[in-house]
Amino acid sequence: MPRCGRRWSFRTERRGHPRHPAFVFCRGADMAVHKRAMPALNQGVPRVDWLESKAAMPADPKPPHAPSRRTALAACAGLGLSVGPRAEVRAASATLTMVNTVYPPFVNAPNHPLGEGMDVALAREALQRLGLGLRLELVPWRRVLLMLRNGHADLTTTISRREDREAYLHFSVPYRLGANYRFSTRRDSPLQIASLADLGQLRLGVIEGFHYPPTLMTQPGVQRVPGRDIGSLVAMLMANRTDCAVVTAIAGAWEIRERGLEPKLRRQPYEYVSDSPNYMAFAKARWPADTVKSVSEALLQMAKDGTQARIEKHYLG
Repeated sequence: MPRCGRRWSFRTERRGHPRHPAFVFCRGADMAVHKRAMPALNQGVPRVDWLESKAAMPADPKPPHAPSRRTALAACAGLGLSVGPRAEVRAASATLTMVNTVYPPFVNAPNHPLGEGMDVALAREALQRLGLGLRLELVPWRRVLLMLRNGHADLTTTISRREDREAYLHFSVPYRLGANYRFSTRRDSPLQIASLADLGQLRLGVIEGFHYPPTLMTQPGVQRVPGRDIGSLVAMLMANRTDCAVVTAIAGAWEIRERGLEPKLRRQPYEYVSDSPNYMAFAKARWPADTVKSVSEALLQMAKDGTQARIEKHYLG
């Protein structure tokens, strides 16, 4: 047993803990010293019972820690290894936290029979090609953006590129081009939406935090009524809080069908075609711009080798 300064009296006892094979216990009556020593003793030791010494206990050395990304990259450079974007991605973390909201079929609810969702599957495959894992956390979309802004998560998917988001997000190359927007009303509603101009003066149910083409939202007299998800948009529509629910052709139609809501709704003939693509986005607070280039390369390769098409076919049929 190591000694320092005055003689220490220790009794060790093995408890079988996999990370702490030997626990240290001390005896004594000097409670003031005991309290001062507790923070040091508790580093890597589950419990301290008592202390015996008239001298203050020296602090334990700081526990080992994982090297920073900068340290890892410096080590790669010293070994003559590549320190380009791919090496930096590998050095950054073994598992990334992706935050998203349930938005089927892009992001499915837990335990869905088809899987996590096609955009989750795309992201998982792209990161796996870079030697990275993925942990999915499902939260409301507004919280998704807040967590990325504050650096509490690494990335998200199925996001549109907007000027206000450029301040805190790096965007990959677009992996899906365009999205059609549909308009659903109650089946007993007399509304007829046959053109863009027919949206004027209507209360439109939209998902809070989602991007909608400005052309839709700037029609004269349009009122935006935000909801948490597509389910809440339909609930507001049924409660007569909105005149129309605005949904995308893929996700909106999917969820309405999955929830068995088609008999209650009437799809209007007008459909707005948008060229706004989907991206993966990474938190600037946690990722430098160069690292996202490697993810973009993986996405382009997946589109080229047919991986993306196979994943989307699994979910869309």
